[in-house]
Amino acid sequence: MKILVMRPSPVGEELVKNLNKIGVPSWHFSLFDFFPSLSAISLSQNINELYTSNVILVFSKNAIYYTNLYFKKNNLQWPSHVKYYAIGKSTANVLYRYIKKKIIFPKKRENSENLLRILYKKVSKKDKIVLLQGENGRKLIEINLKKSGFKVCIVECYKRVLKKINGTIESKKWRLYQINSLVVTSSEILYQLTTIISETDQIEWLFKCKIFVVGRRLSKIAQKLGWKDIVVCRYADNEHLFKIIQNQFLNH
Repeated sequence: MKILVMRPSPVGEELVKNLNKIGVPSWHFSLFDFFPSLSAISLSQNINELYTSNVILVFSKNAIYYTNLYFKKNNLQWPSHVKYYAIGKSTANVLYRYIKKKIIFPKKRENSENLLRILYKKVSKKDKIVLLQGENGRKLIEINLKKSGFKVCIVECYKRVLKKINGTIESKKWRLYQINSLVVTSSEILYQLTTIISETDQIEWLFKCKIFVVGRRLSKIAQKLGWKDIVVCRYADNEHLFKIIQNQFLNH
């Protein structure tokens, strides 16, 4: 098994380093660069929304990183009066470093659907909820909360920018490395792979690769796009992904 990890930096490199240590040949490649958001609903334009909210939802470690970067530059602190919710355990662990208080997150399946179920049980319609996320993030929670009459405010703290990639050169290199497995943790990466890689390379190589994805939603997308050998991981943190890959490698 030779693996291409397509997680963003630095978590992608960390996973590759740990896999190589146990003898699983691995490489890292990120399709996106990340920058602070400059949108009309960016953190810099809407910082007061955080301090006037009752609940803050955090969707990724990038959301934490870029929010914290803004706070540092402007000598601000994370609001201490609010209740915090996170999309999963690893995001909650990173957030805890800064806020040192209880963070609620889905314990079984780390996804928007399960976070939404928790919110319906624990959050009042009187509360003002801030969704701290990247530009053009998944809108399932926003749409459903608004539909149910909750007060929701979106604050975008970062944006993804697709790198200029020559798909022909990259796929030639990956095939030369004899890569036969991929680690993908977002739907955007799945879709972009089928855009940048030629149809011939998709048929001859890409869809023949084993693919590790997080959650059933990504599994369904991967299947629809053309992958057959799909391994579904429950959590997006490196520790869990490492265990699943190690198990597959040992039983290969």
